[in-house]
Amino acid sequence: RAYNIPSVVLPDTVETVGTHAFYGAVSLTSVDLGASLKAIPNNMFSYCQSIASIEMPGTVTSIGAAAFYGCTALVDIKFSENITSIGNEAFYACQTLAKVHLPDAVQTIGTSAFANCNVLSDLVFGENLHTIGSHAFYNCPSLVILELPEKLQVIGNSAFNSCTSIDAIIIPDSVTTIQYGAFYMCTGATVIHIGKGVVSMAEEAFAHTYAVQYLYYNAVNSSNYDAQNYGFHRMGWNAEGGTAVVIGKDVKRVPNYLLCPYNNGADTWPNITSLSFEKGSQCTTIGFAAFEDINGISTLILPASITTLEDWALCGCTNLQTLIFEDGTRLSYVGAYATAACGSLSMVLYGGTPAQFASVSINNTNNGSGGHNLYFNAATKVFYSADEPAVLDNYYWYWINKDLGQIGIWGASAAGEEE
Repeated sequence: RAYNIPSVVLPDTVETVGTHAFYGAVSLTSVDLGASLKAIPNNMFSYCQSIASIEMPGTVTSIGAAAFYGCTALVDIKFSENITSIGNEAFYACQTLAKVHLPDAVQTIGTSAFANCNVLSDLVFGENLHTIGSHAFYNCPSLVILELPEKLQVIGNSAFNSCTSIDAIIIPDSVTTIQYGAFYMCTGATVIHIGKGVVSMAEEAFAHTYAVQYLYYNAVNSSNYDAQNYGFHRMGWNAEGGTAVVIGKDVKRVPNYLLCPYNNGADTWPNITSLSFEKGSQCTTIGFAAFEDINGISTLILPASITTLEDWALCGCTNLQTLIFEDGTRLSYVGAYATAACGSLSMVLYGGTPAQFASVSINNTNNGSGGHNLYFNAATKVFYSADEPAVLDNYYWYWINKDLGQIGIWGASAAGEEE
């Protein structure tokens, strides 16, 4: 091979070039790809460490695997507007590449396509992108702004792993699949927003997102997670005030184990200090262990639409003191261990009458010390009445300001608790 050639000019009639055509041409600085090239094949310019710029003719429709692997001087790329796919490791370790603007025709980005591009800071996706492959942007620590396109469907394993400067992770509603560790170690992100379309979120998808202050979860038809998912472990550990979590109004069922660290040790739990449901919530069910071990909250307001707390739903929320079921609550079932180990729970504000509460089925099988729903059953029950009852035969509560979560207790000398 001509390792020391300084320039390449392809005739305008050339449509194809073999793989590894200029592999390792370390002195190559000038490239003219002609006017008819249909594809940039695998390894065409791998380790061409002196190329600073590439302009592709509009005839190019694909970039092969490792085509520009290790082009450490590459600064400027002018993509063909007709490229539909970018191959695996196509621009791997292009360490001076700061700007990537992909055309609208690009539909797939391959595995590790832009991994270890250390100074990549200006990234724009085309509007028709549907798949970002595994490790596609792994360890791109200079990337701050991430705007994912509205037709994206799949985010691959570790796609943005160790992108430590991304400030916000906004998952559009079109995304259905977030694979293993997709945003693992995105330590600079302060916001995570999960859209309606997510069906599958694999293990550790957002683990070690230490700075997250706000998580919005609005996946409508999400599948359940297993006990070892750890999707958000160590989230918010360095965030001032911890992480506020909001369950979106379109969520019908909070999936099993959504926020639960499940015996992975307290040093890995997400640092959740606020948990709420968006106004207008349609949620009916809190799944198995969905909120287990969220011990940074003292008050939880559940929307009127909730009918079911599945087994272990709130188990281990050790600092939960006040559990509020909104007025008009449709609660019908509290599962086994749903409130187990909630040792601080002292007050349940039920959004209905004593007679309605008596009809709620509470699973108390083998109730014992700290087990099942012992603390729920022992907590003071306060029933809802918008107007002061003529006879205070029980404790009753009302809203002072529903939007702010402020409540009052009828007959109390002060305005009651303020949430």
